[in-house]
Amino acid sequence: MTRFGPLEARDGRVAIGDAGAHHVRLTEAGIVVRRHGEEARHLGWDVIESATFDVRTTKFRWPGTVTTVLMGALGLIFHDWGIGEQDYDATLDVRLSDGDDVHIDITRHHVGRYWVKPVRATQALLHRLSDDPESRMLLREPERLLQMLRM
Repeated sequence: MTRFGPLEARDGRVAIGDAGAHHVRLTEAGIVVRRHGEEARHLGWDVIESATFDVRTTKFRWPGTVTTVLMGALGLIFHDWGIGEQDYDATLDVRLSDGDDVHIDITRHHVGRYWVKPVRATQALLHRLSDDPESRMLLREPERLLQMLRM
């Protein structure tokens, strides 16, 4: 498993958000909405006009690491491991060709913000996948794709 901000490469797939919770998978065919306990919803690239990812960002490079350490320390002090629990506060808004909008809540990997660079890379990837059908073959090698986005 490899992560780059909100992107996660796991089991040969690319996901936005925590693949163990509410997330979307990016496939060559489209976006697959995965919500815990619900049937997956498939949105084909042929009906997607645009997709906009939104999450709080920071210019600090390691927000997940610092937040995890701080929340762990507070949990030990207050004996409450649920401090700062947030189910999701990232979203993906998809505009369909028929004019409908699909709003998707996404679970983040950690409490706090994401570093701005991978969030921008995630948005650029979504833009490219929706506009350039040939680029979708990049999703065949998720680990390599995330390495390319890191550059």
